[in-house]
Amino acid sequence: MAGSNEFSPRDLLESSPELSSRQSSPASTVQAEEEVDVQELDIDHGVNKIEWEDVKVYLEDNNLDYFFRLPSVMKKYSEDGVVMKATYGSVAGKLKALLKWEDFIAKGNLFSHQEDFKFTYNNYPYAWEDGVVHLVVWCKFALPDDPETGRIAGYVSGAIEKLLAIKCANHKDELLWWRNPPHLKSVPELEHFHILLRNPSAEFLTELNPVKG
Repeated sequence: MAGSNEFSPRDLLESSPELSSRQSSPASTVQAEEEVDVQELDIDHGVNKIEWEDVKVYLEDNNLDYFFRLPSVMKKYSEDGVVMKATYGSVAGKLKALLKWEDFIAKGNLFSHQEDFKFTYNNYPYAWEDGVVHLVVWCKFALPDDPETGRIAGYVSGAIEKLLAIKCANHKDELLWWRNPPHLKSVPELEHFHILLRNPSAEFLTELNPVKG
């Protein structure tokens, strides 16, 4: 969830000595503000979202770099990051508050203790097609890689598949998951993996009860 440097037409007006030295009439000021509002509303206009079938291909080929976020989501992430640092001091502090964990010390291995992992909604999802819900599972324990392949170890994948077969049994045909490699982890402080659900029912989400950030 890497941030980006955002600036709007309002920034241009304020940063330009030539433009800022001119006195604007009330009417022109209102018009300028309306134009900025419209451009902010249209910030995602023309961006093609990632289709479900394409996600399958990217995951199969391990092309996770093809995932991207909408400009509006990147803007929100950047803005929220400032508030987060001021409020919690760090990402770890934010996660402890969100997950209601005092520490990140696991009681057992993988998914042997319910207290060691939690489902949350992803507040900054990638640009998925409409109807896709993006969840994150945060883990106090490690999810080791296979040293030969560089991808998540087979026994870890098996444990995740078993967990999801239990937790998401009625949506197994409309479910995808993956764990980002180190260079794509926007939150390296705590182990986690991602889940996508296509058109999950409200009843299912209520039962699963992911934490809302």
